[in-house]
Amino acid sequence: MSARKLKILADENIPGFICKWLKDMKRIDLETAHEANLTGQEDSSVVAHATAHKRIVLAGDKAFSEQNYIICTHPGIINVSKFNTRPYSCKEKISRLLTKARKQIDHNVIYLQEAQICVVKPGNKKEMIPYK
Repeated sequence: MSARKLKILADENIPGFICKWLKDMKRIDLETAHEANLTGQEDSSVVAHATAHKRIVLAGDKAFSEQNYIICTHPGIINVSKFNTRPYSCKEKISRLLTKARKQIDHNVIYLQEAQICVVKPGNKKEMIPYK
């Protein structure tokens, strides 16, 4: 039995080459903010669209956080804002997340950090998962 595809909505701040890389993956179903007509829209509209279409938000904006979007009220958020100025590092960290902690994404907020993946779970409990 094959694993289900991970449905992701890429915020408009995610570099195009990362979106293309994810679209080329067989286990990823990626929709961009542009494709969803969400370019320039409020973050809450992006999360509402993702929730309605059962997609995880891939965000390059610090506002996509557990403070603004309560855990379990959305399919999940992957926040890569620490890597906005380093897109190749961002791609590497996303790759490691998909390999190491894919099952942790659902309904949680994930922060990709330099040395680890921070998973924020219900009750704002944090679990740190090292990349290595």
